[in-house]
Amino acid sequence: MEAEEVRYSFLIPTDAREGRLLATLQSLEELQAATGSFEVVVVFDGHIPASLKEFLGERASTPPLVVLEQEQGGPASARNLAASHARGEWIIFLDDDCRLSPDFLSVLELALEPGVRLAIGGQARTPDRVGIWTETSHIIVEAFIGCQRDASGAFGFLPSQNLVLHRKRGKLPAALT
Repeated sequence: MEAEEVRYSFLIPTDAREGRLLATLQSLEELQAATGSFEVVVVFDGHIPASLKEFLGERASTPPLVVLEQEQGGPASARNLAASHARGEWIIFLDDDCRLSPDFLSVLELALEPGVRLAIGGQARTPDRVGIWTETSHIIVEAFIGCQRDASGAFGFLPSQNLVLHRKRGKLPAALT
């Protein structure tokens, strides 16, 4: 039996922040399918908490979910491991606290004109009532992104928590740091 072609691979590194990860996975379950199918690859940087093992096992097919573990090595290492297991034409990097709107794939499809884009980055929004460190980090990243635009408006930097790359045209880098 031939494996189904995967259009999108959502890659999520996590250090087992259960509540945030579960909310992210639920937002992925609620996506309205656009063109083609998608999969989710979650890499636990450290270990999978026992409380999550049963939950993740129950969701291994809706959408297809690949769960991996690695020795603690940080989010870049976890992203690299996830990328090495991804099958999708488009690779979508998310953090474990990202939530997508149900129409995310439909909106993304509109931005994916063939041959035009190699990478797409989206604006991250911090949820209400977040801690001061999360809010401060968000302000710094947004300021840095703004400073990295060139005269044409193109970005010189996009953070990896909300980044889409094409597998072939963009030629995924050997290491994402």
